[in-house]
Amino acid sequence: MIRLFLGSLLFISSLFALDTTLDLTNFEDRQAVIQEVKKIVLKEEQVAKSYEEYILENYNTPSMLNLLDSNYLGTSFLTQIDTNYFNNISISSTSTLSYALKTQFKSDAYIKSLYESNTFRKRTFYSNNKISFILKDDFAKHLVYLILNQTTGFAGIVDCTTIGSKYCKKGEDIYIYDDKDRTNKLMYYYKGNFKTGPIIITSDKTLQTTNEEFDFLPKGAILYDELGLKYVKTSTGIEDIQ
Repeated sequence: MIRLFLGSLLFISSLFALDTTLDLTNFEDRQAVIQEVKKIVLKEEQVAKSYEEYILENYNTPSMLNLLDSNYLGTSFLTQIDTNYFNNISISSTSTLSYALKTQFKSDAYIKSLYESNTFRKRTFYSNNKISFILKDDFAKHLVYLILNQTTGFAGIVDCTTIGSKYCKKGEDIYIYDDKDRTNKLMYYYKGNFKTGPIIITSDKTLQTTNEEFDFLPKGAILYDELGLKYVKTSTGIEDIQ
């Protein structure tokens, strides 16, 4: 029994040794690495999809990958990554992942190019030694903009009962002000109305043209000011509807 156990250990050790001493000039080894590259890219695609889902549900961005594990990716997600080929995936900043491909494979131009290319990517792309996400949902994009420009010291879009934040929420309604003291209300809208409207905006034309929050409203959305006048968001700004 002891000999059998030791033999099994030697066999497992030899497998790991093979993984770390792959001969990339060998067809079988090369194909194995290519398949692993495809797998890791598809995992990064999963992360990007889950990342967007997290934003839409929590009005915040996850700072660590394990925040996505249980409810979005599954508890076994991280353990399925082969660390013989890749560094552990981690969120390196808002909407980006760390570069996963290990140094020994980066030296192979084809494998490096395959990992960095868009061959298997739809929700991610390579840039500046990081993997960035492509958010598909307009409301998710808008939330990320708000999160990045939220008052310093606040994580995500907080409840409006919390004072000192520029942006806040009441249930599923988003309220946007021009400063942390909430002096001027720029707009508010129900989550489900963001893409098409109606969005209620300030009637102050100066505030409409001097605050970039209006630039990130979706084109074609119907807007009403607080006096009941109707507008539409266009590529050039906010236009009256006569």
